[in-house]
Amino acid sequence: ARPGDVLVLTKPLGTGALVAAMKAEELDGVEFEALVACMTTLNRSGLRLWEAGATACTDVTGFGLTGHALEMALGSGVTLEIACADLPLLPRAVELCGMGFTCGGTSSNNRFTGDRIRYADGIGPDVIGLLNDPQTSGGLLISIPADRSGDLVTALKQDGALATAVIGRVRTRSPGDPFLIFH
Repeated sequence: ARPGDVLVLTKPLGTGALVAAMKAEELDGVEFEALVACMTTLNRSGLRLWEAGATACTDVTGFGLTGHALEMALGSGVTLEIACADLPLLPRAVELCGMGFTCGGTSSNNRFTGDRIRYADGIGPDVIGLLNDPQTSGGLLISIPADRSGDLVTALKQDGALATAVIGRVRTRSPGDPFLIFH
């Protein structure tokens, strides 16, 4: 990931929370169908990423968005800024996290990322839980130069990606800065 890149996410977040809610029989048919569609859709756009000019990519799985984004930032020596309002989400994902439908991995992920992340004021524990929610068959987090992101989004849509959301940007990291900033 390079300063000036934007970040693209290819699937909605919330599979961990929805699976926990499903086990408690708290999902309706629409939510269940969205969960199954998310977990059974393959990330098959790998070659297109490099053709479009992606500079980094990771799957968002067991370490949640926070853990996988942190690894990208650490590996690249940059800060990733992510806009929570732009995140694609499964139906009721934030609400279900707020109701306690999480797994042990959520709190483990939060402890692992620790002080290397800054959450803006106003981001509540339900959203923080969702950001740390382990994903089953999660999407790809892609870093790509801003001027190439339109080509990538078009290619992802052609490949059937469930989401093509630009969720943030990459910036130069100064000493003392967090590796991840959620606002």
